[in-house]
Amino acid sequence: MSCAQAVAPSTIAMGTPGFMDFRVVPLPTFFTYSCTNTSHEPSISLKCNGCRIPPRDHYMSWQFVDLPGQPAAVVGFQFNLTAKQHGDNEHVSFVSGAMNSDGYVDDGKLKTFRGRDSNVLKIQLFPQIYNNLGNLRLLQPLVQDFTQGSALSDVGSLNASL
Repeated sequence: MSCAQAVAPSTIAMGTPGFMDFRVVPLPTFFTYSCTNTSHEPSISLKCNGCRIPPRDHYMSWQFVDLPGQPAAVVGFQFNLTAKQHGDNEHVSFVSGAMNSDGYVDDGKLKTFRGRDSNVLKIQLFPQIYNNLGNLRLLQPLVQDFTQGSALSDVGSLNASL
């Protein structure tokens, strides 16, 4: 599995779906997307320097696609989110994590995240700021939810999808 098979998200959704504060904006409005191939899985990074990120729910979706001779069979990926507040060159907010199929088993079988339906990662940036020694400030983000898209858990389905 490589970054070539991870389709970069083009938009980010913010707010609560169905309410007035909900909006969808192009991803480059807030973030710079990058993906790095690691020995275990793709590492997806979103960076925001000098921007104002509203403290609400943020939704990002992506897909893993097949390439000629290289089927996408991802069972996990790492993500990083880095944000620097506008006008503040001293403090950076950072959240990192790994999503894997261990928590998404079907009758004891691991799943692969692949197919037409997008995976959605929901991150909530709390407006809480923790102050600590040495002028260290931390804005605590929280990965609140992960909604899997298309997934396969048996060899027959995986072979049929190739």
